[in-house]
Amino acid sequence: MQLQFQFHVNYLVIVFGIFAISSVIVPAIYAEDDVDLVWLAETIKITGASESATYKAGQTLSISADVQNIGKENTITAQFRLHVIDEQVNTVFQSSNESELEIESVSMKYDWTPEMRGIYKLVFDADFANQIVEKNEDNNHFEMTIKVIDRESVLTKSVSSDG
Repeated sequence: MQLQFQFHVNYLVIVFGIFAISSVIVPAIYAEDDVDLVWLAETIKITGASESATYKAGQTLSISADVQNIGKENTITAQFRLHVIDEQVNTVFQSSNESELEIESVSMKYDWTPEMRGIYKLVFDADFANQIVEKNEDNNHFEMTIKVIDRESVLTKSVSSDG
């Protein structure tokens, strides 16, 4: 009888241990086989540039970028984020959203108005909360740097009345 009781206790400890371990590991969304989200740098577009390809403080910049799943399997939804970091390494803007990725790629759009001139780093992250198990977890991140000038710094061309 005691041997049988000890067997049941050991069995419960093992089952509980497996349940406890799996409840810690399972928060990620597991894809069946092969998901791999990647930012497509060549698709990043920023509207609001002047002729000299600089951006003006106070001008709203529309930023768009595409994320593609280069894996073989689809994922249900994924999280995307853009955050902008100034020269003092402060986050001055952050926007995140979630989108269904039942198709191979999705286009993310963000609007940001820089308040002052400076050099800014735009940081794009796909699956930033690491909720999707991917084939390659290291290609979900892309960074680029832009320059923002004062509102009055952009020269305009003018023609006098006599030509």
